[in-house]
Amino acid sequence: MGTDPIATFSQEYPESAYTIVVRGTANSSGRYILEVNGQPAECLEVCIVEPLPGDLFEYEYCGMSSAGNGCEGEFFSAYSIQCGESYFGYSDANEAFIDQDWYQFTVHDSNDMVAVCLESSFDAALSVIAAGPASDFCWERDLLNCTIAPQCATTCDSLCLAPGDYFFEVKPLAPYFVTCGKYRLSMKCGDCQPSRPAPIEHLTVHFPDDEYVADPERTNVVLRWEEIQGADQYLVYRTTNSDPRAIISPENLIAVTDLNRYIDESRIQNDGSTEQVYYAVVVRFLTSAPPCNSGN
Repeated sequence: MGTDPIATFSQEYPESAYTIVVRGTANSSGRYILEVNGQPAECLEVCIVEPLPGDLFEYEYCGMSSAGNGCEGEFFSAYSIQCGESYFGYSDANEAFIDQDWYQFTVHDSNDMVAVCLESSFDAALSVIAAGPASDFCWERDLLNCTIAPQCATTCDSLCLAPGDYFFEVKPLAPYFVTCGKYRLSMKCGDCQPSRPAPIEHLTVHFPDDEYVADPERTNVVLRWEEIQGADQYLVYRTTNSDPRAIISPENLIAVTDLNRYIDESRIQNDGSTEQVYYAVVVRFLTSAPPCNSGN
């Protein structure tokens, strides 16, 4: 600040605890007066997100996560949401705290398509999570989908899901500061239309392959795919059913591997016969899932 008799400094900071340090320069010494004046900054909302008639409310005070924090709290808790319902909620984030709101729903029919939309005043992460197979929903849960939802926009995802229990998770996208951010989460359901599945992205099939054939009358099918950062396991599914809803199901699981390749040994009969086989590879994050780390 030099030798100015009066020096002023003004800056806006998010709500937190701060320390002001005054140091002399070189061998200087003397008295000083430190005056601190604070007033709430007039921060205009970048966009307006308001509840609509019929919305349910996520009853939490700003800066708290006392309910609905799913598997991230000491005890499991989640809001219940059903087809056709919408929630209006608040969310906060700072260096030490990120509010995580979980919404639980159940799929009863294998023909259900679930569509979820998030409108928020802050950059958010929207996750779709499958509950674990045991009575403890949090154990061995799977992150099925993770989408970045930009502020002041409406982001939607749709998935065809097998019967079971699932969760939506809404949270601010770290490391941004969010104070009383607002959002609307809505869920709709419809029918999944059966159709021939499109070629699986990033999945390469090598056929024929003779390197590891145990039965000379049969041929291997070798699958390779792009390695996904942070993935702990890859689940390989196989079926002869062309309905895409039928591929990802427990009875079609043929392998769990931590490698980005799999050899389906002696799969093809070398007798001139033909057979259509459909494969799918699903990524499982057990410890991390960038950018939506749900701890599963």
